[in-house]
Amino acid sequence: MEYEEQPTFREQHVLVAAAANDFQALGLVEALSALELNVTIADTAERASHANEATVCIIVLHPETWQSSPSITTAMNCKPRYMLPVLAEPMLLPDASWTTDPISINGPLTMIAQAFAALLARYFEIASESEDASTSIERHS
Repeated sequence: MEYEEQPTFREQHVLVAAAANDFQALGLVEALSALELNVTIADTAERASHANEATVCIIVLHPETWQSSPSITTAMNCKPRYMLPVLAEPMLLPDASWTTDPISINGPLTMIAQAFAALLARYFEIASESEDASTSIERHS
C-alpha cells in the first residue's frame, strides 16, 4: 500500500489576503518569498476565493478598509483551516475563526517574516504529526 508523502515545509502553500495596493502586504509576501516559502498574494476576490485551499491564510487587516475590501472579506468567509490575523495598525480584531492572536506588521518585514516562518514551521510539524497519528490509527483499525 502506498502512502502519500506530506509536502515539506517549503512546499506548503501560504495565501496572503490583502486589499488591492496594500504595500505592507506586498512587502510581507516578498519577505516570506525570500525565505523560500510558497506564497501567493490574494488582492482580488477571485484569488481570495481559494483561501480554504491554502495550507495557511494570512489576512492583512487595516482598521479603515478591511470591511470594504472584497479580497479580505472573501478570504475570511472561506473559513480557511489556519487563518492568521495581521494588523497593519492597532485595531479591534473582527469576529472570525482566528488560529492565533493578531500579529502586528509594524516593524522590519524581514523579522516579521522570520517570526511567521517559525510559527508556520511549528504548525506544519504539528499538523504532520497529527495526520501521521490518525493514519496510524486507521491502519490498525
